Amino acid sequence: MDGGTSKSPAKTSKGRVNLSVREDLLQEARRLKLNLSQLAEQAIEAALSKLRADRWAAENREAIEGYNAHIRKYGVWNAGRRRF
Repeated sequence: MDGGTSKSPAKTSKGRVNLSVREDLLQEARRLKLNLSQLAEQAIEAALSKLRADRWAAENREAIEGYNAHIRKYGVWNAGRRRF
């Protein structure tokens, strides 16, 4: 939904940031040798993806509702040919 603008992680430059994380989470993550930078990137990507999808749905709500109303009124074009 983002128009295919995501970049390959290997080809993307990285920025530095300071984060505050609950101490218990941080200790367990370190004990398990988790890659905190990678986890943070994945969480940020997931949040951005959801935000973009929600924004797209909101921006296109009127068209989606119109399409759904059309389908409710007239049905789908291949209703008599479907096998499910």
